[in-house]
Amino acid sequence: MGKDLEKQHVRNGHRDAPKSDNVYLKLLVKLYSFLARRTDAPFNKIILKQLFLSKINRPPVSVSRISRAFKNEGASEKTVVVVGTVTDDNRLLEFPKVTVAALRFTAGAKARILKNGGEAITLDQLALRAPKGQNTLIVRGPRNAREAVRHFGFGPHKGKAPRILSKGRKFERARGRRRSRGFKFPDETFVLNNVRIDASYHDLLSLSSTCKYFRMLLNPILYRTISLIRLNQIDSILNSPKSQEKCSDKFRYNREFFKELIYENISNCDKVEAITRKHIVGDELYKSEYHSMLMIPNYYTYLEGDNSILKGNDLDFFLNLKTLKILDQGCFDIIDRDYKLPKLRFLQVNAETLKNSSGLLKLLKNLDRLDLYLDYGESTGFNINEYLENNKLKEVNLFLNAPYSIRYEDTIILLESFTKLDKLVIRTKRRNSLSTQNQSKWRLYSDYIGDKLLTIIENVTEVTLDIEIIEQLNFRPSTYTQVSLPNNRQLTLVDRAAIGPQLSTNIKEFIGIIIKSGFSSLNFHYGENLDESHIHMLKLVTDLVQWISNSNEAHYLGLNSISLEKTWSITDDSILREYILNLLKQNDKKLNSMYVWSTTPFNSPRYKSRDAYNVSYVKSRGVSITDNSGYFIGTFNEEIDKPIFTTTDQSNSNSFWSSEASLCDFEQYSLRERKSLLR
Repeated sequence: MGKDLEKQHVRNGHRDAPKSDNVYLKLLVKLYSFLARRTDAPFNKIILKQLFLSKINRPPVSVSRISRAFKNEGASEKTVVVVGTVTDDNRLLEFPKVTVAALRFTAGAKARILKNGGEAITLDQLALRAPKGQNTLIVRGPRNAREAVRHFGFGPHKGKAPRILSKGRKFERARGRRRSRGFKFPDETFVLNNVRIDASYHDLLSLSSTCKYFRMLLNPILYRTISLIRLNQIDSILNSPKSQEKCSDKFRYNREFFKELIYENISNCDKVEAITRKHIVGDELYKSEYHSMLMIPNYYTYLEGDNSILKGNDLDFFLNLKTLKILDQGCFDIIDRDYKLPKLRFLQVNAETLKNSSGLLKLLKNLDRLDLYLDYGESTGFNINEYLENNKLKEVNLFLNAPYSIRYEDTIILLESFTKLDKLVIRTKRRNSLSTQNQSKWRLYSDYIGDKLLTIIENVTEVTLDIEIIEQLNFRPSTYTQVSLPNNRQLTLVDRAAIGPQLSTNIKEFIGIIIKSGFSSLNFHYGENLDESHIHMLKLVTDLVQWISNSNEAHYLGLNSISLEKTWSITDDSILREYILNLLKQNDKKLNSMYVWSTTPFNSPRYKSRDAYNVSYVKSRGVSITDNSGYFIGTFNEEIDKPIFTTTDQSNSNSFWSSEASLCDFEQYSLRERKSLLR
């Protein structure tokens, strides 16, 4: 007996019989083996081979797949053959009259076929009708539709699904797997178009250059935001002095966009006369196709500029503008111009510029959001209340030049004019400037400023306040014992320089009064001056909740959630600055993806990361009492409501970073720098 030396371990894996012991299947194999051997029709060989296959390789075929196959040319008179199971499809409304031969039919599929006048026969009946497979159509099901096939593949970037322990929300369903769990850019912030679109930007840009149709289709996606002030947010992050700005040049970018891009393209066009003539004689509503559809400014919805765009005709190009940010110092010249911006919904501007621009004042009635910087050191007054009558503002971010500016009567009158707010942010600037030197001419509010503020924010859902502003408040003695019913409202406290694990008595009482006015959620953004201060801040917030829930004057059990976020840190901010400076030296493209809310791989884990907790209350005795230094004093044996804090996977909220980015932009571009005494 010879020995195969070349292919001794090679075997033939093709089946020559089914693995199943089903006697009916074996009878069909016997029948089609005879037909395949005694006839020259390839149809019988195909059917025989499919009878050998496993159930995985004989997937079911739905009646909808049969219906689609029956629509092919010449298929209306043929018999459909399925070596497998025919299943029903409830989504299919109409089904043709057809004869189907299959191994098995589900009850619904068979009823559907017979109801429409068709036939459902077996494969042995088919052999009697068409022994050579004449006038038949073989239909096969999808082999790779099983759930297990999703996991097949080798190596990364193959799109295969991982094998996981559970299908809960925490297993392979976070960022990158669900759109709702990806990082979203904060609302109304400057994000470059190529960063927002990411890898597809250059392909879409090339496609938009092929014809007019694609240009009009893709331009709203490609050209959404533009800044005539800066290239990115680097200078706002670094707090760069005017003389050391790396990525900001308002004169250059304004000239490049209007003079070199817009006007130069018009002058080089063969049909320059038709383009420059905005309307024909006798019809002022007529505009050229270039002005009405093809010009790039028509598609921008976000614009950053300086005071110069308010004085000229530049804003007339941006017909579909929704967001306008004037990042410049206050303008003391009267600007008597009207602007046709019917879609404008968000305005960020210095209050002095707004007061002197009649065109911007007329736009206030249509806005949904207003970001306003009040600088009492350089202003002569803010008489804009008459333009705020019947306004529909839903969000106002008010940035003051100093914490004590909240006590001015003009500030209170301005806040009273916002009657339909859902969100109110009152912050103060951090950088020094010339504007805080002399403010003695302003009149202080005569009544209790704290009670007036509570009245203003009574129906506001989200409120953000600096701790420095809360220090300036005062309340009536009767207000300390007032408690309102908890509502679905959110209070955000901001302390850029949190020091110790305890709040002062006055600050604690003032915060308690505000929370007791009906807030159910408390967020705390703080700045770290010492290492591991997050533990101190956590103790500070939990002690505050403990004190509010068991205050001697008034108990309040309405808080059901708290959160903490280390927004600033001396160590982490230094690491971030060093990282950005290295990118500047290398002229790296990553600079365009750096924002006020950005971190680096080298920052601490808690930096700009939100920790959220749910709060519940239980009756308890024997609570330890400590002083402000943390030393044990004794035990309180009376029954109290003890708050219990449990961690939650609440997603990060970007609403804070929207107002923080606006404040950083105001500090960078709207403040007047102090002059150095050095010569």
